[in-house]
Amino acid sequence: MLIGHMDTAMHQRQGELLSAPGLVRNGKMFGEGILDMKATLSAYLFALQAILGAGWQLDGKLKLIFVADGKGEKPSKWGLAYLLNRGLSAKAAILGKPGTEKIAIGHRGGYRFSLTTLGQAVDTGRKVWEKGRIGKNAIVDMARVIKELSTFELPFKQARAFPGRRPVFTFPTKIAGGSFIDVVPDKCTAYGDVRLMPGNTDIQAKMWIQERLAEQPDIKWEMEDLLYVPSMEIDRNEPVVQVLSEQTEKVMGKTAKIEGCGPWNDSWMLVTRDIPCVAGFGPDGGEGEREGEWVDLKSLEAVTKIYARTIVELLGIVGA
Repeated sequence: MLIGHMDTAMHQRQGELLSAPGLVRNGKMFGEGILDMKATLSAYLFALQAILGAGWQLDGKLKLIFVADGKGEKPSKWGLAYLLNRGLSAKAAILGKPGTEKIAIGHRGGYRFSLTTLGQAVDTGRKVWEKGRIGKNAIVDMARVIKELSTFELPFKQARAFPGRRPVFTFPTKIAGGSFIDVVPDKCTAYGDVRLMPGNTDIQAKMWIQERLAEQPDIKWEMEDLLYVPSMEIDRNEPVVQVLSEQTEKVMGKTAKIEGCGPWNDSWMLVTRDIPCVAGFGPDGGEGEREGEWVDLKSLEAVTKIYARTIVELLGIVGA
């Protein structure tokens, strides 16, 4: 199964769209979404066209899955998840996120949350505030929360796909509180981001936060879950990984790293259903300051060949 998303996150600079799709210059093709991941989708199609053009009949089923709802940071609801909930299955899959330097056999997960400290509002000019009888500064309490959470010790086991990597807790990434300069703030909300390793869960991270804050019983707080995406990894010896690696070396003359990638994508949905999925291997490219997103056309051609050869090696040819 070859998977990719068709939706695109449009970017604007100085009120104008970046380069028109299809602009070619110096071996690069420019256009919004061309790298992530229209180029990969075209590589899937041309790989299949090459196989059919050779007059070959695959000795197995090849599924091309082009979905929507794959660009947002939250897990897909209407794209791949929709199809999987209706019985989509395969023995192996490739989700061709860009880059030929690495065959991604996993991705980190993520947990995002908000914490709100609750105080008591009062005008700073009132005597009851001056005497300390009424009022509680929610921002001051948030400062105590930040200090309490500054030492991150989430337990984890070293993952094979992520040698030397560990969970990362960042708090706060965003903060807001108070309404007027002369009023004691009764609320302060801060946001946090946790990058999870295989074996870590949102429940685990949340329990760690709650246990730390329980050590400050005089602080009133509320917590809200904003996002959870599980991390995942597959065995580097999976046939889809090994064949992809072998064909990369034959076509490009280089050895791609086999390890996990940072950003999450929809591949975890397949792995949790016992479908080994490569979480990233696709054409090279980047984003320029003036012309925007681009893909390297030579790498696109090479990746198309690699996909075609990988399909043939894994499924075989009838009569061959």
